[in-house]
Amino acid sequence: MYFYSNIFVELAAQARGGDVEAQVRFRLELINALVVMVRQTLRDGRNTSSIAGRILAAARRVTSEHGSSLVNGTDDFVQEVAQTVCAEVVARLQRRPDGLTGDESIRNVGYGETVLASC
Repeated sequence: MYFYSNIFVELAAQARGGDVEAQVRFRLELINALVVMVRQTLRDGRNTSSIAGRILAAARRVTSEHGSSLVNGTDDFVQEVAQTVCAEVVARLQRRPDGLTGDESIRNVGYGETVLASC
């Protein structure tokens, strides 16, 4: 029998639980995936998903913050945008003082635990 395993969901759950190794692995896996997603989103320029929207918003902020020092589409620009989005996603994994995680409300309305879509 085939069982589908989403590494992001598994690592996010472990990271939320305080597993430091999972937090490091989640960050590494996510940044690698985001570099590909950032390149594609910047090339297409369309907001086709929640993560694409986050990428486009981060690209605008990076452009605004760095001006002409980072050129849109270059490797440095892509890395900066990917790191910005990664930091936002990872921050949502952190526990809040009330014990809930940043994506509790989304999970409760029935969208599941798709980390990239719910963060």
